[in-house]
Amino acid sequence: LHTKNTHWVAGLTVGLWGVYQVFPVQAQFPWSIVNNDTFQVPAWQLWFFVGMIVGYHRDVVRQRVRQFPLPVVTGILAVLALMTVWLYATDGAFLAEVLQAPSGREVLAVLFDKHVARVGRVVAFGIWFPLLYLILTLAGRPILRGLGWLLVPFGQNALYVYALHLFAVYLGALALPYVAGFDRFNPLHNTPMQVLAVALIWMAVRFRLFFDVVPR
Repeated sequence: LHTKNTHWVAGLTVGLWGVYQVFPVQAQFPWSIVNNDTFQVPAWQLWFFVGMIVGYHRDVVRQRVRQFPLPVVTGILAVLALMTVWLYATDGAFLAEVLQAPSGREVLAVLFDKHVARVGRVVAFGIWFPLLYLILTLAGRPILRGLGWLLVPFGQNALYVYALHLFAVYLGALALPYVAGFDRFNPLHNTPMQVLAVALIWMAVRFRLFFDVVPR
């Protein structure tokens, strides 16, 4: 990036991601991790390198983005975001009809699979991330007044929070299947568990548990 070869970095990261989408077995680079079904390096490296590119060229990106009217950009992103919500709420019925697939849910599962960063997931990220960033920028003060007690400590200790959330997910995956009647796809069952996990992580930050061990 410093030697003005951003196009090479972008081409390699997008190229490796694209090859993995078509040939996942052959594109296991730099190596295959045994029993790893969550973070596939050839796919997930896209998030890291694209984020690094955008961050390195943030001044140029900011100037380019400012050329577009803010209300128009916000409106377009909001409409696209609502479309993703509609697809999810209708179980992908539209996509199933267009693609002549037997199940819309299966189409959504493949198209938005986060484990391998499918194209639908990447597009959804490209819609929701800038939209949420705009919302936080334009409505930062009221959001901080209402949720600052949660968001600020999490932001100041982002790496620590991320590390602890992995343990929360792992423990939940181990324990919840043994809870009679629990259905992780049922919002009435899943949401309280999500809230509980966030609350436990917040308490860990609040009382600075393992701060001398876990990176922050």
